[in-house]
Amino acid sequence: MRSLLGASPVRAARRARVALAGLGVAFLVLDVLLVAGVVALPAKASGCGGQAQAWTPATAASPGLRSGLLWLRVGDDRAHTLLTGNAARLNHPAVSPDGRQIAFLSHSNGIVADLAVCDLGRHTTRTLSMSVPAGNFPLSWDWNGKTLVFLGGDALGWGADQRPFLVEPSGRRLRPLAGDSSWYYDGAVLSPDGSKLALLLQWKYPNGREPEQLAVLDLRTRKLTRVAGSAQVAEIDAVSWSPDGTRLVLSAYRQNEHGGLYVVDVATKRLTPLLLDGAGARAPAWSPDGRAVAFVRGGPRSSSIWLLDLATGATRRLTAGGVDIAPAWTPDGKALVFVRRGPAT
Repeated sequence: MRSLLGASPVRAARRARVALAGLGVAFLVLDVLLVAGVVALPAKASGCGGQAQAWTPATAASPGLRSGLLWLRVGDDRAHTLLTGNAARLNHPAVSPDGRQIAFLSHSNGIVADLAVCDLGRHTTRTLSMSVPAGNFPLSWDWNGKTLVFLGGDALGWGADQRPFLVEPSGRRLRPLAGDSSWYYDGAVLSPDGSKLALLLQWKYPNGREPEQLAVLDLRTRKLTRVAGSAQVAEIDAVSWSPDGTRLVLSAYRQNEHGGLYVVDVATKRLTPLLLDGAGARAPAWSPDGRAVAFVRGGPRSSSIWLLDLATGATRRLTAGGVDIAPAWTPDGKALVFVRRGPAT
């Protein structure tokens, strides 16, 4: 007896099983290649950046602005929404050196996240397929825009085993950048020239007398140098490099004081206060021209992007009416990208 396929039912069933097995192997190989970063997931049309051509300027306080990834032109303080979505799950944008791409974290559960890249010219967004999840920490680009630095590797989502990684914006060539089992990593930011890595470190209990340190790793010599620590400033939560790579601005809580901004000279380790009037100053971002620092003020229900003029010490509020976080400069210093989580409550 022959089947409609021209073979006996037994042979047809065997051929079907072989075909299904082969298909399963093919999917397994593809999955391995995706995880290894040999094959990249395709970018999806998202409209990211497309609004810039058809957008009518409005103030950053305008209720018409939607939550998501926002672009704010500094000077005229006008903003538009680059990317909408679940803004509660967006964080830590970083603009590429050529200004054409924005890397950011998405779908974060507070500890681990997906790493995504928005192409402003093509209006697409790519979620990187990697063998390690990204941690919920700031991102940074290498000077040539060919690689991204992120903290990741904690597949269980406990936040205890993060370490710095490099990856191409396509998701390919994932590799560890540094790692030491003696430390917990709370931040990793590459210097503008790509030669040094600023690290927020904590000794793993019960090691060390100073539980928290800001250190700089020279990527050429692999020398790790402590530049500040909890003996001077407690609870350092974010850092940003000066354009020339000689100093770091940090946000922290001084012992039993309100939050403030400080600058530390990498060579001399001299710590200088910038802004000590509190109000939860955090998430500093040094401007490309070196003249200003953008930062966040406020709490979980209402926060704004502010600007500190380094020459005069004057501060200016740039946004209002929302829960605005994580400012990042464009390379020309004319605009900031940030996340709006929603209207102030």
